[in-house]
Amino acid sequence: GWQTTYHTAVPFVLLLTYLVYSQVRESPYSRPGTKVDFTGAALLGGSLVLIVLSISLSAVLIESVMNPLWLLAAGLMLFIPLVLYEQRYRNIGDPILNLRLLSLRNVVSTNITFAGTGLGMFLAFQAYVYKLELPPPAGFGFSIFMTGLSLLPLAVAIVIFAPLTGKLVSRFGVKPIAITGAVVGVLGFLLSAVSESPACLLLAIFVTGAGISILNASTINLLVLTVDPGDMGLATSMNAVFRNLGRSLGAPIAGALLATFTATVVTGSGVLQTLPTARAFQYSFYFAAALLVLIAFVLLFAEEVLGPRAKDPGSSSQGR
Repeated sequence: GWQTTYHTAVPFVLLLTYLVYSQVRESPYSRPGTKVDFTGAALLGGSLVLIVLSISLSAVLIESVMNPLWLLAAGLMLFIPLVLYEQRYRNIGDPILNLRLLSLRNVVSTNITFAGTGLGMFLAFQAYVYKLELPPPAGFGFSIFMTGLSLLPLAVAIVIFAPLTGKLVSRFGVKPIAITGAVVGVLGFLLSAVSESPACLLLAIFVTGAGISILNASTINLLVLTVDPGDMGLATSMNAVFRNLGRSLGAPIAGALLATFTATVVTGSGVLQTLPTARAFQYSFYFAAALLVLIAFVLLFAEEVLGPRAKDPGSSSQGR
């Protein structure tokens, strides 16, 4: 059953735990006396829960008394006390949202990039699975096993292009490679939107994986080569917050789109079912493509840290 999906990941988690323990060296910039920002984490978590719920339940609650817009408004309003608290907390500890680091152009660019790619990738995952598994005319009618295998092109693309990107950024710089990755990702999502056969969709999945891999593998350099080594742990953890924010929103947005644009059809087995329309999948992929266009635009304003156009590494880490 579906539980096996999680069980199969356990050996890999144990292997990674061992490799981290045995191979990764401890940072010399540790600060053992730093306090954990529990209040900030609670405010941020509560805000995100309300926002995700408003999106997830939009199709169900839109006609009820508990309009999802109220949940969305409440989630957004929680950001006000969060920001006010984080401004005060930075005097006694490391806030979960460090506004000083967020004032750095490359930190902002990286966080927006990873939030956007996380959202787009998980939105696409949701749409891909439904498109492959649902019966015609909504999907291709694949089995659960074949649906899983059909996502292998994305993993293969990541394995191929991630190390290749690592070699290219040193020579050409981060920005041109990252923007190229965003463009490739846009092409993959647009191809996904117009794919009418399994073969075409598998090609689109591969192209999408290549673009996301190039974009993520290159952009992380903007972060690690900008912040001071002593702030690296805080900067990367804050980046993880934005990345997980995007991921947590991706699936609910895809689900809301697939639940909103539906039609009642007779499937191949003669059963009357309400299924997502082709427009639902197209809107999902167009939304993801638009995100990558926005990311490419944001990256234009980042400061180069590698390649022939790189600026002085120390200049970016100074407060501005």
